[in-house]
Amino acid sequence: MATNPPWKNKHNMSDIFVSDLIEGNFPEIKVESVSKIGEGWDNTTWLVNNLWSFRLPKHELAATLIQNEIRLLPILPELGVAYPRPIFIAKASKNYPYPFYGHVFLFGETADKCCLLNHERALLAEPIAQFLKNLHAINIDEMRGLGVSADHLQRLNPMARFKELEERINYLSTQELVKDILFFYEFCKKYKSVQVPKDLVLAHGDFYAKHLILNKDKKLHAVIDWGDSELIHPAVDLAIVYLFLPKASHQRFWTIYGSVDEQIHLLARLRAVFSLVTQCWYSHKVSDHHLFQESLAGFELLRENIF
Repeated sequence: MATNPPWKNKHNMSDIFVSDLIEGNFPEIKVESVSKIGEGWDNTTWLVNNLWSFRLPKHELAATLIQNEIRLLPILPELGVAYPRPIFIAKASKNYPYPFYGHVFLFGETADKCCLLNHERALLAEPIAQFLKNLHAINIDEMRGLGVSADHLQRLNPMARFKELEERINYLSTQELVKDILFFYEFCKKYKSVQVPKDLVLAHGDFYAKHLILNKDKKLHAVIDWGDSELIHPAVDLAIVYLFLPKASHQRFWTIYGSVDEQIHLLARLRAVFSLVTQCWYSHKVSDHHLFQESLAGFELLRENIF
């Protein structure tokens, strides 16, 4: 018997349901307009009155990620770019069994929908580097003291995720979706026993094109979707260098972020492969054309750094 995919929404949310849910939790909001503006693996995002953005979990695991955002986002310092700041916070209830929150809508478009050319990606190297430098410099002892957890999903442990990787690569290979996909598999297989250092930073945790908001000039405006953020090895976020930025821009990135050792470069490449395989597999499954094309572009960029 077929099982439901992990991103299945366990609640059929209509505009009317969301409107009633918001007004029921926040009487100060009179909903005049509501529309779904985004949906991912874990959440749906709704624009209310062209002013507020509400993120609603689709399932139980997503609810824990939203709770993480509600706990973390209010204590983050200025990072040089915008990010969601919860204003309206709702607890789980009989009508909707998950917590959720609303924040001021962050205008712009996610990077996967911007059809970026390589020279436009290159212009993002420096602001992305500065953002990650600021984020990774946050004092982790203070974060621990505030209850921030430490990598409970083992995101960089190749052995813990290798079976998933094999299954998804097999799907991409069978469907003939990605050129040379088995090369990326052999690359990961070669290093699946690599040791992951214990170094930790406060990381975003799921840092890729769909979570970057660009303005009309295709400049970095905001970073969204912080549910996976916790104390993690920095290579989890640094994978963005290899899956999103052209090789010619890498030196500009590292000049701002700071140099790292070869072990971190290797771990970032491994993370980039896993991230791209998952993006490509998921986007094909749910017919997300923009994310699918972005993942193919990412494979081309990553190929430059492995071949």
